[in-house]
Amino acid sequence: TCKPIPERGPDSYFNRYEGRQDLGNVRPGDGLRFKGRGFVQITGRNNYQNYAKIMGIDLVNHPDLALDPQNALFILVHGFKTGAFTGKKITDYINAEETDFYNARRCINGLDRAEEIAAMAEKFLSA
Repeated sequence: TCKPIPERGPDSYFNRYEGRQDLGNVRPGDGLRFKGRGFVQITGRNNYQNYAKIMGIDLVNHPDLALDPQNALFILVHGFKTGAFTGKKITDYINAEETDFYNARRCINGLDRAEEIAAMAEKFLSA
């Protein structure tokens, strides 16, 4: 089953997000508090605040709401459609003219694991 999950690791792992201005993590503990959650692992105070406003739910005080399947699905679809995660939209890579699963990874996280994810998408599409 496909379900939204929290980013995994010991609490100390999330120190890498502490004080990250680019994520909006300006308060002590924000790294762990605003770790990745959901289908696309939104990360950082800024993303939680943005989606709290868009969805009308209190993701800042209750970040685990990003694990609710309906909320996680909304975040995934909205982010892909609007380019909210990286500035790249899914339609930049998958549209009537092309299906470029490899570069579609740029919509979320650059080309991190792009080959592996593209292969899974191709397999899923052929099924």
